[in-house]
Amino acid sequence: MSSKLRNVVMIALLGLLMLWAMRNNDLQQKQMEEQAKLERERAALDSARSALAREREEAVLRADSAVAAPADSASADSAAAPAPVRRSVVVETGRFWATFDSRGAMLSSLRMKALKSVEDGSWPELLQYADRGALALEIDGTDLSGKDFSVAGDSLPDTLVVGDTLRLSFSWSDGRRSVERVFAFSKDGDGFAQELKTSGFRDGDVLLRWDAGLRETEKVAENSGILANYFFSEVVLDEDYSVARETPSGRAVYNESQGHLRWVGLRRKYVAGVVRFAEPSEFKVTAVEMKPAEGDFSKPTWQLLVRERLDESGRFDFAFDVFPLEYARIKAKDLGYEKILVSGWEWCGADVWFVGLTGLLLRLLNFFYRLLGNYGLAIVLLTLLVRFATLPLTLKQMRSMRQMQAHQPALAEIRKKYRDDPRKMQLETMEYYRKAGINPLAQMAGCFPMLLQMPVFIALFFVLGRSVELREAPFALWIRDLSMPDIVTNAVHIPFVMPMGICVLPFVMALTTFFQTRQTMTDPNQRMMVYVMPLMMFGFAGMMPSGLVLYWIVSNLFGIVQYMVIGSPAKAAAAAKAGTGAAARAAAIDVTSTARSTKRRRK
Repeated sequence: MSSKLRNVVMIALLGLLMLWAMRNNDLQQKQMEEQAKLERERAALDSARSALAREREEAVLRADSAVAAPADSASADSAAAPAPVRRSVVVETGRFWATFDSRGAMLSSLRMKALKSVEDGSWPELLQYADRGALALEIDGTDLSGKDFSVAGDSLPDTLVVGDTLRLSFSWSDGRRSVERVFAFSKDGDGFAQELKTSGFRDGDVLLRWDAGLRETEKVAENSGILANYFFSEVVLDEDYSVARETPSGRAVYNESQGHLRWVGLRRKYVAGVVRFAEPSEFKVTAVEMKPAEGDFSKPTWQLLVRERLDESGRFDFAFDVFPLEYARIKAKDLGYEKILVSGWEWCGADVWFVGLTGLLLRLLNFFYRLLGNYGLAIVLLTLLVRFATLPLTLKQMRSMRQMQAHQPALAEIRKKYRDDPRKMQLETMEYYRKAGINPLAQMAGCFPMLLQMPVFIALFFVLGRSVELREAPFALWIRDLSMPDIVTNAVHIPFVMPMGICVLPFVMALTTFFQTRQTMTDPNQRMMVYVMPLMMFGFAGMMPSGLVLYWIVSNLFGIVQYMVIGSPAKAAAAAKAGTGAAARAAAIDVTSTARSTKRRRK
């Protein structure tokens, strides 16, 4: 593959990665423009929904009073019974703390033990708007989030620690209708199960509301630039065994075509929470965008509204799973959760093979960490392994390039001689190819090894930018967090390049990129690329996680050493031009003479 073509391919790859990184910024700007309109729509919808709920509840009361018999003593006793005392109950498992509010029998706080902050030792709240709650219920238009439930067990403490299993029960009744919600926990489970038992409801329409959204666990700085695009906020769902990751603007409705929804939820950079159904659901899910509070520079989250129906016995059961995005653990569940971390296009099967490739690289990274005890060293070893694994393809590509370089002087002579006769130039070039035994498609074939390596490099790019394993993981010296830039001082900033502070690794990466580009440059007309490529990489690296920059530096160093050992393409091209110029010209003359002799014989 020619130097020019190789540079075009590399720039295209970098451009794709940059477009991917900037896509969410453009989306966020669009979302801000539509926010005012969305808030008005939400207010109108909430008002209409409340009015409808009141009308339906009043209609039910009127219907019941018209046919009801005189109240018996049990009903009188029930009416006279005191209202339950509002309580908050904290359930602690081996993996999280969940707080339940007896008003609405819903989730009011959620914290995960795996996401402890090194900075202050706290565990961040996972609910964006905890005061709004999550997993609230409406049944037949009756909003249960404002109803006071009784907690089973008068002497139940405010904090419950799960041994092996635990069941927490809430109940409510108005004398005509009753609701019982039971939440079941296990010590090491990723979430809990909810069992809903009802009686007295006519239609059985259920609306499950996740009003609080999901909060970003990591600190997003105002001046983080494109680094903010490594902080994901998405609606995730599995419809008919096809996992989708969406960033809807305003309001979006899913499963409208009566598909089979296995689970639906929200995802942030390192954590996801999903509502999983016992059986695939055919009812639609609505996602309503919610902006973060002022001063919070993370991406928006969504309110999820899941419409279902009670079954014939008045039940509605589901599971709520919440987990850090640890590939091996969520892959083992066999529920498609690993595609929340990395997904791929269905049309080329990448939702299977690319997800598997990413998982393989992540497992290797964790294996090396277990051996070395340092994720920085694990990245170095993983990068070397990938480069050695792809070395045969690289060598094959270099041999193809050198073969073509050896013939470039002769081909240049032909192009110069017949520059005024394109048809003649083509005929003479093909004749030279035939006599020299050159395959004209060899240059295109030389691109194949590089194209084959791209999925590996892109998978590494995703792994190092999304792995929770690298969260707050130190390497050495000043590199204290491989998931963030290696800032040595935030007293000085370089706008648009290092907006959060001065870093060291981007300078190292630019320097190694300069030397490697100079080694591989074979076309004098592309000399500017020797300076453009390092500047481009420097501009990206100041806002990338230091783990990614470390990977690129090690890869560059491997390439530099490789070319020092086996010889660089630039030196090979210079030698071919200087040492074979005369022979090439003679070959060109010989080819031309042969062509003329053939022409005379034909005459």
